[in-house]
Amino acid sequence: KMDNLEALNLADVTIGPYEKAVEDWVIPMANKRDCIPIAALQYKTSLHSLVLPNKLLEIGSWAFSGTNLRGTLVIPEGTVSVGGDAFSEITSLNASVVFPSTLQTLESGSFRNTTVRGELHLPVSLRYLGGDSFYGAPVSGHLYLPDSLEYIGGGAFSGCKGLTGSLIIPEKIKEIPVSCFEWCGFDGELVLNENLEGIGNYALQCHFTGPLVLPKSLNEIGSYAFYGNRFSSLVIESQNLKLGEAAFSGGSIQGGKLEIPEGITSIGQGAFSGGAFESVRFPKSLEYIGAGAFSGCYNITEMESESDTPPQLGTGAFDDVQKDNFTVVVPASSVDEYQTAPGWNEFKRIEAKRDFSISRRLYRTLNASSETVFTLRAESGASWSVQEKPDWVTVNPSSGTGKTEVRVSVAALPRGGASRSGQIVYRLGGDTYTVSTTVEQYDSPYADGDVLVNHAHTKGSGVRLIFMGDGYDAKDISEGKYASNINEAVGYLFAIEPYKSYKDYFDVSTVIACSEESGIQYANIIRDTKFKTTYTRNGMMTDEDICDEYALKASGALDEKTHIALICNTSSFTGKTYLYPGKRSVSICPVVGAAYPYDFRGVVQHEIGGHGIGKLGDERIDYYAFIQNFPAYYEQFIAAKSYGWYDNLSLTDDIKGVPWSHMIFDPDYSDVVDVYEGGFYFSRGVFRSESNSCMNNYVPYFSAISRESIVRRIMEYAGEPFSYESFKEKDQKSTNN
Repeated sequence: KMDNLEALNLADVTIGPYEKAVEDWVIPMANKRDCIPIAALQYKTSLHSLVLPNKLLEIGSWAFSGTNLRGTLVIPEGTVSVGGDAFSEITSLNASVVFPSTLQTLESGSFRNTTVRGELHLPVSLRYLGGDSFYGAPVSGHLYLPDSLEYIGGGAFSGCKGLTGSLIIPEKIKEIPVSCFEWCGFDGELVLNENLEGIGNYALQCHFTGPLVLPKSLNEIGSYAFYGNRFSSLVIESQNLKLGEAAFSGGSIQGGKLEIPEGITSIGQGAFSGGAFESVRFPKSLEYIGAGAFSGCYNITEMESESDTPPQLGTGAFDDVQKDNFTVVVPASSVDEYQTAPGWNEFKRIEAKRDFSISRRLYRTLNASSETVFTLRAESGASWSVQEKPDWVTVNPSSGTGKTEVRVSVAALPRGGASRSGQIVYRLGGDTYTVSTTVEQYDSPYADGDVLVNHAHTKGSGVRLIFMGDGYDAKDISEGKYASNINEAVGYLFAIEPYKSYKDYFDVSTVIACSEESGIQYANIIRDTKFKTTYTRNGMMTDEDICDEYALKASGALDEKTHIALICNTSSFTGKTYLYPGKRSVSICPVVGAAYPYDFRGVVQHEIGGHGIGKLGDERIDYYAFIQNFPAYYEQFIAAKSYGWYDNLSLTDDIKGVPWSHMIFDPDYSDVVDVYEGGFYFSRGVFRSESNSCMNNYVPYFSAISRESIVRRIMEYAGEPFSYESFKEKDQKSTNN
């Protein structure tokens, strides 16, 4: 019985269940012990605050399970391991957890059903993350798994509905076990590593979007593993993959061409049910397609099977597929067998496969006359001819033998005329076998390369801001998607301070750029776009030379006062800005479909307003470590500072040495401006001026020093004088964060 307990030394005392409420617990550590033992304060202890010793190495299993701990939990530097259920079932916490940079192990259930809130910053040193570690925890925001992570247990983040955005699986993880991310709120892109071998049952039942690539190393996908996602397309690189029951059911695949690679022998029951892909190809190795595997796949209009023997079909394998609307292509020697095989005989048209194809199945263009070259592939020595085409399309040559380059010319469509569509049908010899290209020509008030003026400056010499779009084809432009997305981006930028108050210093223009195809390239999902923008593991990349070529249509110079904003026709969350000393910046902004604050608005304000024009650095924390221990990041930071960038960050906490020192004791800003540790992805060794801002988690608010830095640059670019006093006079101090 310890009614008057003021301090507790766990070197000498073992604590059992205790019902007494205590205001403050201070746990010093004697030299002879460096761990908090198992079940130290389990269950009925009520803690108003808890101070852990600075020599702590380990926290034992169930050490604080079920206590009434409240407030931010800081696990001290030097701690290496947190035991199983150490902080589980703490429903009173309602705050964040700060992990030390030394932490290597979080055992199973360590924070199970504990009300850990806010973003979860796992330390860069973490190697082991046990099962149910954060099961049911109300954490929120993005989850960055450290590169050091080697193991993640089943149910580790199950039920963490507040986790949003994209997820990258680190290179050392070989298995995503059962229910690992079940019912999380991820709504961005999912990137799997190239060493991944297995994905367990229910493992990734989330709301992921964008393309998905299954790596060659992957051997097995469990039942319902990807249920309910909304991937824009699926690429399967693995050739030894076992697809479990309903693996991609619930409409998880929303488009693209589904190609099952050679080597796969079976497709599980309900594996792709409800998918919205348009084409499917089965390999020679396939032997079995499970019951309902493609049920509800209404959009399929092309199907090919390379197997000489019709794969056995489970009950209703192709239920609701429109079996009389397209031809199933099979080996020539197997046509009769497919036409009589159970299930396959329900398809009305089954024909022999021939070596005959065209490189593009869809060609879209605007009003102006256009010309492009396709490759027609035919069997060596086999003749072919154009069977039909629209009268406003010319094909040259119109006949030939073997593989041939075909030049397709589309006549001009008068402005104001109705959009038109037709097919070029190529026939192989005297056979009935054909391939086709659909040609669509759209009426639009805009042509490729046109320049539109969104806003003209009325003050200064004009800061040039040029918007362009990538991955928008003729249909996207004609139907207004291109202009609508760019106008939306312009509106978002000038809705946030200080851009709202300084809009009259800008020349804002839009350059029309018509891509051959709609969407953005990812991995081996090829999209022929104007600026060749593509996703990579390090963000987004684009062809900056072509960007400059189009930007010059709107501006005679591409110097430091010119900013290119490239809006991309994709909904996956990411973004990238490229800065160069003395040159224009390029900000790549997808039309993100994620929830606030990581939405399209947030990406525009963060990338264009923060990085591109403001030359500000990221303030978010991904790693609990000192930046000085990571030379690549440290050198990048030093280089940026040498160019005069990153005014919102500092490597010193000296209030007289930080770039915002003049604001700390200014009565107009002292209530929010101070020195906070953490920024540029690291928790230690980098300092910022305010607790939160757009450069941290995309909220619609720039910190005071960020606003000042942006205004200083605007005035410099516009050829106008700047003073702190004039900035303060016009500054809007709203803290809408």
